[in-house]
Amino acid sequence: MRKDEGGFGLIELLIAMTVLTIGILAIVAGFSSAAAALVRANRIGTAAVVSDRQMELYRAVGYTEIGLDSVRENTAAATAPYNTDSAFVADAAGDNKVDDLICPDDRCKASDDRPGPDGRTYRIDTYIVLVRPAGVSGRQVKQVTVVVRDFENGLKELARQVSTFDSLTR
Repeated sequence: MRKDEGGFGLIELLIAMTVLTIGILAIVAGFSSAAAALVRANRIGTAAVVSDRQMELYRAVGYTEIGLDSVRENTAAATAPYNTDSAFVADAAGDNKVDDLICPDDRCKASDDRPGPDGRTYRIDTYIVLVRPAGVSGRQVKQVTVVVRDFENGLKELARQVSTFDSLTR
């Protein structure tokens, strides 16, 4: 080795270690973001199951039994995010009013906090209105909207399901 190249190997080693460190940090960052995405996907998947479970309560009963308990609905309507959702119809009356029900089970609750299969608590908001399908004249159908929100994360919407029920189907 000549005198003017002294210490050059040490600089090469330092540069190689820096590049290697940056590469390892990039891999760790990729794994971290993948883990966060999996957690979010898990919550969304569980919320979809919870919303489907709520909608099945309406699919299991007759048309006349689809409705909300007026006392529970009025309580829920006074608070956000229930009354700020796009499915909420303030003072639904006349053509859009669904008959009030008084029933003890979960399908009549306008808003409820329930645990999901993953043990986390989810808020389930249910909206029911009478609508006329677009381009169709004649009778109205009941449109049920179920919105599942993350109770532990600022009530952020995770899942939404909308279904219509006709008086002739059941």
